[in-house]
Amino acid sequence: MFLQEISLIILQILFIYLFFNNPIFNLKTTSKIIETKYFTNIDLIILNIVIFLNLLIVISIFSISSKIFFYIYVLLICLMLIKKFSKKIKLNYNLRDIIILLLTIFLSLDLAYTLIFGWDVQWFWYLKALNFYQDQNFLNLNKLPVADYPHLGPYIWAFFWKYPFGDYEYLGRIVYIFFYVLAIFSFSETLKINNQLRSIVSLIIILATYKYNLFSGDSDTLVFIFILFASKFINYLYQSENKNNQYTLILLLLGITNILFWIKHEAIFFIIFIISSIIIFNKLINKKNKLILISSCLFLILLKFIVLKFLEAPIASNQWYDLNDTIYFNIEEFYFRTKKILFYIFVYLIQNPIYLLNLPLMIISIKFLRNNSLNKSIIFFTILFFGFTFFAYFFKHKELEFQLRNSMTEFLFSVCGFYLLVFTNFVNSFFSKIKK
Repeated sequence: MFLQEISLIILQILFIYLFFNNPIFNLKTTSKIIETKYFTNIDLIILNIVIFLNLLIVISIFSISSKIFFYIYVLLICLMLIKKFSKKIKLNYNLRDIIILLLTIFLSLDLAYTLIFGWDVQWFWYLKALNFYQDQNFLNLNKLPVADYPHLGPYIWAFFWKYPFGDYEYLGRIVYIFFYVLAIFSFSETLKINNQLRSIVSLIIILATYKYNLFSGDSDTLVFIFILFASKFINYLYQSENKNNQYTLILLLLGITNILFWIKHEAIFFIIFIISSIIIFNKLINKKNKLILISSCLFLILLKFIVLKFLEAPIASNQWYDLNDTIYFNIEEFYFRTKKILFYIFVYLIQNPIYLLNLPLMIISIKFLRNNSLNKSIIFFTILFFGFTFFAYFFKHKELEFQLRNSMTEFLFSVCGFYLLVFTNFVNSFFSKIKK
């Protein structure tokens, strides 16, 4: 039985890798719309992940058969592979791909060995995943606890739990691990250093951030992953050599934005803060593309509300807030809440290695990268994000400390990937000055 499970884990990982690495969109089909010399093979894998997950949003909401969708998608991939082999196109695999696969296998074995659900996963996320695994429709979520929680994370879990094998539920969560490893290796490509050092940086980030509970089914991990994907393309938007790719990068960013909207409510605010910082401080993006970015973002928010309203699905719940008690506060209550929130923000920030390194580095960068537009964007985002964090917890109901203890770690973790841009920006600027 043990060997059978290991075999299934390895086969599942190989399937996921081939599923996204040999997709409908490749270098040949994308070369007409983007300058592929500036895009890596990982970028194109991410492109296909973004397209695929946006398709999953549609089929999940409108209860289209996941089995038919799966077979059609696999058939298209097979046709693309046949086309590659018939034209003798060389498949692009290298040492980095092998490292990504081996790391995914290693972390997946840890996942299968532990098999522990946190409280939120047991009572909320797993039930949603089970709903889709058992072919129940989107509106059936209304019968489950916290029906207003976005459903895309559990749907991804259920989809890869069911396909291609359908034997063990944790096979569905392996795709979270693949995305996680891929996101970190992808982001390391923003560093202007050699490939060996990039791999070392990637391994250090994984060692610093990996915890089993990240892959127990909670959607905060997916927010971290897709904000990290977005950060990679945001970094491209601040590079003059990608000027001709602006439109494509904006479309990719909007695709990720839509995914985040259907993963977690708070992610709507996170990505709006990121986009706002880009629009204000990135001078390389022309006014037309800025208008496209902000109007499309607002349209996606409106579209989500229209779809949920049309389907008579719950949009958001106020059960975690009690404004009657918190909006009319006295000085003593204000002081108590402020002290508690700031204390826990500080504690959980210093427990997170990414914040521990990059927040001081961001402060140092204020002086040394004074005219750097990316640095200005990060600082502006930081003001918005921590302001939002403070008020989001300030207006929670009376069990404030319980909420802080049980959710702030994940809340802060979900955004910390964006702060890797601080390290990238600092390192690249440093080496650029040395070369000059």
